[in-house]
Amino acid sequence: MRFGDGHFRRVIYGLGPYIADYPEQSVLACVVYNWCAKCFAFPGNLDRLNDGLRGREATDTLCEEFDYTMLWEEWGIITGSDLVPFTNDYPRADIHGLLSLDILHQIIKGTFKDHLVTWFEQYLLQEHGKMHAKEILADINRCIAAAPSFAGLCCFTKGHGFSQWTGNNLKAHESLPSSNRGTCPSRHCSMFSRLS
Repeated sequence: MRFGDGHFRRVIYGLGPYIADYPEQSVLACVVYNWCAKCFAFPGNLDRLNDGLRGREATDTLCEEFDYTMLWEEWGIITGSDLVPFTNDYPRADIHGLLSLDILHQIIKGTFKDHLVTWFEQYLLQEHGKMHAKEILADINRCIAAAPSFAGLCCFTKGHGFSQWTGNNLKAHESLPSSNRGTCPSRHCSMFSRLS
């Protein structure tokens, strides 16, 4: 390969860790959804450590030995003439070994959206009852939607009630609970503000 200084050098390409969330991992590794992309553990028992690791050689051997239905149901492998991991023909690159968790995304989304926002809604239900909790959430949504546009401030015209939490939505919403101090007890608001 010719480098920027004009000299030719021998290059051996390699791939490093591939960071992806679980749905992308299962597609990349051609693994049935809910199966582990790194080992052969069954979906209902992912904590077992002695089920063996997935790999290109093991997958190729299984594909030669079993039919499509057996591979899907017993091994969690999706096969087909045009379905192979993109690293299949790269030397020294096995997608099962390269996959890495998107841990930062999982921690932030898991802590904020899946835990704190859900907990806050449950707290309102328990503390204020269903009707009053809905009124409080509607009021919070009105405040979020009515926020004036400002440089660097994300506007949510529909409040916080959206189904897909993207990175930008998540970052912008992390600072909102601390602004609703009348709704949330002070010790909980300080917990929210420390996370943002």
